[in-house]
Formats: sequence, C-alpha cells, structure tokens
Amino acid sequence: MADGINKLDPKVSRVLRSQVVTVSLISAVREVVQNSVDAGATALQIIVDPFEMSFMVKDNGCGMNPQDLDHVGCQHFTSKIRSLNDLQNLSTFGFRGEALFSIASIAQVTLVSKRSDCNSSWIRDIPGESKLFKASKGDTSYHFSLQPISKGESGTTVLVRNILYNVPVRRKILANEPLFKTLLALREDLFQVLILRPEISIKVSYFDQLRQWKVLISSTNITKDMDHFLKLSQSFSNIFGSVIPLDMFTKVSVKFKGCSVTGLISKCPIRPKEFQFIYLNGRKYTNQAFQKLINSIFQTTGFGAGGLSDTLVKTVGKPFNNYPLIILDVRCPQVSEDLMQDPAKNIISSSYAHLLHPLMLRVIKSFLSHQGYMPNSTPVVNDLEENNNAISNNSNLLPSKKTADSILNSSARMAKLKTYKKIKKTSPAFRQVDSGKIKPILDKLKGIYPQEGFDTEKSNEKNDCCIPTSYSNSFGHIEKLEGMDFKLDRSQLSKAEVIRQVDKKFILLKIPPNEKVACIMLIIVDQHACDERINLENYLMDFLYQVLKESLVTQPVSDCAIDINITEGYLFKHYEKEFKKWSISYEIKMLNLETCFLMVSSLPDVLTMKVQGDKQFLKNALLQMVHDLKNSVKIPITNMCDKNVFNIPRDKFEWWKYLHCLPTMFLEIFNSKACRSAIMFGDSLSISECSLLIKQLSQCHIPFQCAHGRPSAIPLLELSTEGGPSDQFSGYPKKSYLDYNIDT
Repeated sequence: MADGINKLDPKVSRVLRSQVVTVSLISAVREVVQNSVDAGATALQIIVDPFEMSFMVKDNGCGMNPQDLDHVGCQHFTSKIRSLNDLQNLSTFGFRGEALFSIASIAQVTLVSKRSDCNSSWIRDIPGESKLFKASKGDTSYHFSLQPISKGESGTTVLVRNILYNVPVRRKILANEPLFKTLLALREDLFQVLILRPEISIKVSYFDQLRQWKVLISSTNITKDMDHFLKLSQSFSNIFGSVIPLDMFTKVSVKFKGCSVTGLISKCPIRPKEFQFIYLNGRKYTNQAFQKLINSIFQTTGFGAGGLSDTLVKTVGKPFNNYPLIILDVRCPQVSEDLMQDPAKNIISSSYAHLLHPLMLRVIKSFLSHQGYMPNSTPVVNDLEENNNAISNNSNLLPSKKTADSILNSSARMAKLKTYKKIKKTSPAFRQVDSGKIKPILDKLKGIYPQEGFDTEKSNEKNDCCIPTSYSNSFGHIEKLEGMDFKLDRSQLSKAEVIRQVDKKFILLKIPPNEKVACIMLIIVDQHACDERINLENYLMDFLYQVLKESLVTQPVSDCAIDINITEGYLFKHYEKEFKKWSISYEIKMLNLETCFLMVSSLPDVLTMKVQGDKQFLKNALLQMVHDLKNSVKIPITNMCDKNVFNIPRDKFEWWKYLHCLPTMFLEIFNSKACRSAIMFGDSLSISECSLLIKQLSQCHIPFQCAHGRPSAIPLLELSTEGGPSDQFSGYPKKSYLDYNIDT
C-alpha cells in the first residue's frame, strides 16, 4: 500500500473510469451505434466478433471534419449540449462526452470519417491525430477492413478491437459469457434505437464459434407512411424474430396532461419474461418495483391460464410460466435529473412517475378488461387521483378470503391455502412440523391466522390432490406456525406407534416422550399424502440415478419439427449438451432470420409416455426447460456431475442434491405418477400396513409434505398427567369433526 494520499496516474484513472461507463462488448456497441444515430444516420451496418471482443459500425451520418475527428475520444468533448439547460430539450441518446473516451481506454479504436462537402476521408487511431485516408487498411478479405468513403457521400466507420485487452481478468470473465446472452443483449439495445428511429436501416452480422459468417438482424422494411403501431410491431419482429404472430398484438394508447403511453400488448402469453419493454422518451425505464407490479396484475387476473388448453395432455397445477409481451412507448416532458441516474443512461425513477404509473396501469387494466380478464376499469382521472397509492396498494387485486371451516371437509378434494402474512420458514434440513399443546389444531389455527382462508374446489376424480403449489417450492420448506412450540422431526416419526386407521383416510399415531417433548403426542397422518411422498422420492431417486449414470431408456421420435423463434433457437443451441444429459436429442435448423425449427430426434421413455405425440405439449415443456436454465431457475446438471456417482450404490445416492437441476416437466410427471399410484382415501389398511407406511415415511428426505406441498402429518394433542385428565381438557369443549370421529 502506498504511503499517503496521491493523485492517480492519468492512465490508471482512465482505465478505472472506463469500467463505470463501458463494461462489455455489447455496451460498447450500443454507445457507438447511438452516436451514429445522433449523427443523423439512416443506415447502419454492424459487424460483431464476440470471440475476439471486436466490432465495427459503419453509418451514413453527417461525418466529421479533421478538427472534430481529433476531438473524438477526448473526455467530456461533445456536440450534443453546451449547458445543463440543454438537457431539457435533448433529442439525442448521448450527451456526456464520455463513451468513446472510455472505450478507447480499454480497447484499440480507429475511426474513418468524411463530410459530404469534403473530397477525402480522414482516419484516426485514438489517441493519435487524424490523417488523410486514401488506401484501404487491413486485409480486404477480412470483414473488419477499413475503406475510404466514396466521393460525394458522408459517414463514419468506427472499428473497435480487443476490448479489455488491458484488463485481462475482466476480459476472461466476459469471454465466458454465453453467445445467446450476448446476441440477446445486442438485439435489445438495437430495438431501443428503433423505438425512436424506426425507419433506420439496420443490418447486423457476427462470427460464430466456427468462425462462420452469420446474419443476425436485417431491419430494412419500415417506411414513414406506416402508422406508429405497425412500426412498433414490425420493429420487434425484425429484431427478435417471430416471437408471436403480428395479429396477436393489441394496440393500447392513453394521453393525459402532456404525458402519453402508446404501445402493444400480446393477447397470447409467452414463456420468456424478458420481452417486457418500457421506454421513457426513448430510454429504457428500469423501475423493477413497477415492472413487478405489472406482472402481479397479469398473474392475479389469470392471464395466460388457458395457455395449455390447446394440448391433449392434461397437467396438474401450473407447470409452465406465462407472461405477456409488452412494448410501451412513454413520452413526457424531459427532466435533466432523470438522465443522470445510470451509466447506461437508463431511467430508474421518473420525476413524472405520479402521472406515468397510473397511465400505464390504466392501459394495462383496459387491455385486460377488453380481453375478459377483469371488470371494466375506472376512469383515468380516478387512477390519477390515487397517484402513488395506485402503485403501492394493490390489495384490490387479491382474491376474496373464505373461512377455514372446510379444512377437514371430505367433500372438498382440492384446497389452496393463501397466506398474505410473511411467515418465518424453517429450514428443510430440520424437517420439523410445529404444533400447539393440547388444544385441537383448528382452534389454534383460527386464533393465530384469522386473516387466512382456504379456497376449496370440488372434484369428482379420485386421484385429485390437495393444494397444487408452484414447483419451485414442492420440495421446500415447512412453514412455522407462530405460537406453536411443539416440534416433530423425522427421528420421532420413526419411533411412532400406530393406534389405528381413522375413517379410512388418516393414520393416528402416538409419539413417545423424548428429549424434545416431555409428553406423549397424538399425531394424525394423511395416508394418501404419506404414500404419495414415499412413491415420489423413490421415483426421483431412480430417475436421477439413471440420469447421472447415463442409463435412461430412450425412444426415437420421428416427424417432430417444432417451430421456434430465432432467439429461442440460439438458446437451444447453447444448452444442447444439457438436454442431451436428460436424453433429449435434437438439432436446430435456421432457414432464415424468421424461420427456425427444433428437430427432436429422441426422448427419454418417461417423457415419451407423457407426451403421447402431443407436439404442442412437448413444445411448452421444452421451452419452459430452456428458459428456466437461461434465467438460472434451474441449475445445469452438467455442472454438478460427479464421476464418483458410478461407484455409489443406489441406496446411498443423495438424490436430493440434484433437485434444483430437475426440469419442471419431469417433476410434474413424477408428482402426477406418485399421486395416482398412492393409497387413496377410502382404502382400508391394517395396523401392520399402517406401521409399514409410517416406517417408510420416516426414511424419506422430506417426510412432512406430499408431492404438491400439502402437510402429510398434523399434531393433534399433547397428553399430560399434570392436573389430571379432566383439568387438561376442561377449558376446551369437545367438537364434532366432519371427516373423522375419534372415540377413545
């Protein structure tokens, strides 16, 4: 460490400062492209080499004379503003005069520029001086070769090579970035350009891993005579491919007090969440709390709930995610403070949020109302009067609550517990169930959670299970009921004594005293949930063991071409090895910039039996899997493969370590299979059969939840001799229960 405080060397400070403004290949491309657009360019040609961390942008903008060319790349040199007051009427992307300076601090930058009134082109290698440019520079067979600009024309070519060459650790990290993420980020930045300048012609090419030349984007078909909504939809299609048909977009628009919101919302749901764009005066609006609220509105109203109705294969619960595709172009008076919140010049919090948020919520609610998802919205003025309350208070979106009297109603075959109070969770490692002393659990529940309710849904199918929950929690935590100090763990369950079967639905157990519990406890166990949990863990152990040992039985698939968009095609190409690990084989066929097919050739036997030739269900399942991998919802099992697993016997295999890798579609299959093969309500069991079930349950990794998250065991009473039996129960009148009757 240096002695005292000293000024940094200018070279060091430039490199450190550059990391704040430009930190990746794509952010550098974005800054250069935005400079071209600010220079009045109507045509852009972009070439990217992600593996060499290099790119070139060629435009037909106004160009620069030699004097201005010498100022390019100098810190705080800009032609956009002269004072802070100019920010109020800013019509360009850039304004700080830092982008090219920062890029030149971590890369090798060469510029060629020419004005239309100048006969010659000029070239400059930053930080050198500009020179007359007459001959080509570089290998003409290489796409990064620089050419003089033709006489009578104007424009600028920017060549950036070896980004982060002087920051090797950072460069190595970015070099490991998946190609699909790099290309998706590039698409998003170019789509932002088209929001403000949709008529600009953009052509993008790149080099792939095999050093082959690929065309990524061609947006050349948008004309001035198109209406605003058609420009938006066509721009989206040009950049991202055919994510949805253009006729599935719905136009939305509203204006109020100098603010306006126009845009498109998809009538059909899509799998990825990232296709939700809000632009404020052409800049990305990245208020995460507000975007979360928008998604909660769509989810609460059930948008996309029928997205799987077109499949022949039926599913339980919600195995696949559905999101709306949203493009909102928001305009309002410009505030200089809003422009200085983020190095990427995004807007995180708008000074006009008190007007813009209700306006955006208005168009969303109006869209949902017209699509039949919610009643007609109140007038705009009412929304605006609520101001921030309209955003923070969304209690009107919550479903109405019902009483808890039907918790043990045998006629209610499905139930969902909706909890809106934050509850402390117990780590699944402890595998504990908490209970109260003596008093029946229903009375205790009502006293603790009067605000909770149970939604019940009758079902005539014997195999229906209770409380279908999200699969991310299917193997998760047992919620701690505050105020109940009894704890039941797996070791106590193994010592339990079966008393009898109750009403052919439950098993009554007696838990002996131990170091944790001073008195005998009565526990009631759901026989269906108990057997379902046992079956599920056996299925998962076998399946994951075969996956890691690469011994899954597969079935060939013929004539299975699934249409996907280009962005999804790059995703599937990146995760091809991961799918192969799950015995799913395919190849990607990209016919052009809009047409892409996933050619599935083989599937594991368990998936083939579920799919039964339903191509739409298979498409939903595979898309959910690839997006879960992209969003890190699931961990690639290729990252967790242990060579020692081949030497581990099946009964010693710790299968639960791989649950975060298990694709949703397989989890749904085994949940359903475990449910349908389990002992049902109404099945009579002997004492010995009950004892065997409890013994097997005590050996489960997560013994106190069924496959769908419903508790499999509930503490009833604590039996104590203090004060005598009559004193123990004198304060609690006996109640009759609908589902069972215990006479002891």
